Amino acid sequence: MLFQIPYEKQRVQYRYCRPVPTSIVRHSSQCPCEIDGAEYAKNGPVRAGGNPMRNRSEGKEMHEFDLELNELFERSVHRLRAAEVFDAEAFSLLFAHISRKASLLADEYVVSKQVLASLVGARDSIRNSAPFLPESANSLELADEFELLLSMIALGIDPAMRVGGSPRIT
Repeated sequence: MLFQIPYEKQRVQYRYCRPVPTSIVRHSSQCPCEIDGAEYAKNGPVRAGGNPMRNRSEGKEMHEFDLELNELFERSVHRLRAAEVFDAEAFSLLFAHISRKASLLADEYVVSKQVLASLVGARDSIRNSAPFLPESANSLELADEFELLLSMIALGIDPAMRVGGSPRIT
């Protein structure tokens, strides 16, 4: 025989309930659940430092699709892959945009797949086109810069704080 807890004493959270920022609340007369938790109202659990996905300087979510990054990726990487035309200016604009974005991502725990895919795609397209495009072969150091930027994002280093030729002291 199974032990059954009376229905009104069960602590169950139903999917249709939206938690509110109070300690223990009964949401409505139809909802028997009790919710423990503060700061759970809209965004789910919030870490001690606030919502890690919120970019306070631009006022938009860091995980949203970046249209400017997509346009720069199309102008540089897709053009190199499709038409086999290396546009150094488009690649430098892409690098500058991702560097600015990396400065904002230095303290974040989550990085957009779009940013990572753009870095890896730019690096690989430059390296893969180097054997048959002389312009791309002359810009292999740019592929190394994309790879360095990828590792700085992974390590949480702000690219603006990096000074070439001087050791970092942490």
